[in-house]
Amino acid sequence: MAEPLLEYSDDDDQDFSADVAVELGTDEPHIANLAAITVAGDPERPNEDAYAVATEDGVLYLGVFDGVTSLKSVTGLSEETAARFASHEVQDVFAHATGAEDPSEILLHCNEHLRAASGEIAGVDEADALTLPSTTGTVVRVDWEADTLHLGHIGDAFCVVWYTDGSNELITDNSNVEFDEAMFEYIAALAKTHGISNREARALPDVQKKLRESFTSKINKPDGRGAGVLNGDEHVDIYIQAEALSLTGVRSILLATDGFMLADGDIEDVDYRYMLGKKIRRGRLSYFVDKKHESEDGDPDWEHVRYKHSDDAAALFLEL
Repeated sequence: MAEPLLEYSDDDDQDFSADVAVELGTDEPHIANLAAITVAGDPERPNEDAYAVATEDGVLYLGVFDGVTSLKSVTGLSEETAARFASHEVQDVFAHATGAEDPSEILLHCNEHLRAASGEIAGVDEADALTLPSTTGTVVRVDWEADTLHLGHIGDAFCVVWYTDGSNELITDNSNVEFDEAMFEYIAALAKTHGISNREARALPDVQKKLRESFTSKINKPDGRGAGVLNGDEHVDIYIQAEALSLTGVRSILLATDGFMLADGDIEDVDYRYMLGKKIRRGRLSYFVDKKHESEDGDPDWEHVRYKHSDDAAALFLEL
């Protein structure tokens, strides 16, 4: 089994950050710096995002997991949300799943584990996607000696690579973006119809109903035209994105859940990514989280439509 790094307890994960120097490779190790953070969007609610780090034979494995907010209560999880259960269950098994060259295999292993673990919970029904504990997953394998970064990804977290020549690249897809955009348009239209703010419209029963309909119609659709999450479903492999790229010229790498964003941020925008990297390098991950909270509090009526005032966030930043 790989050796876990930057571990944290359940008592810490409402607001935890740390960094460590890591050795990449074994023959002539390269020293890199790794920073990590996870923070709850609402200090009164459990953090449903998580990260995991492990190293084995000079190879570094990084993962971030965003639990999907439950739309139906599960009786067997009265002390915990299904979203938190899913992200933290996958986090716990992460170090046991490393070893494969393709991180997609890690995600598939995590998915199978989640299927087995969820099957033990009262109220979970395999035929009802709304009851299945679900999480996104974005994993990279950094092999310095092979000069290769391998990616396995499912969901709406993201991975950004910055290069020494000043350029940057978003290497993850987001199969959920069109569904989110449709929901945000729906919320904004309701707000306009009722003469209320987007934030007030989000709380309307019609929105919750629409979210349930959207979720059940899109999650792990077998035709590949939906959006994927880890939830034990057999069609997960259709939605896993696999990539590989050279580490030559790579300056830094960020993995983050979608809560690690400014309220008006667009991760598809190259200039936004440039700003993101600059702020992280200037003040570390916690500095950017402070800026995220400032942007959210500066938009109290949610002119930039979102599901929550402040979403949970988890991020890993590797400087080579």
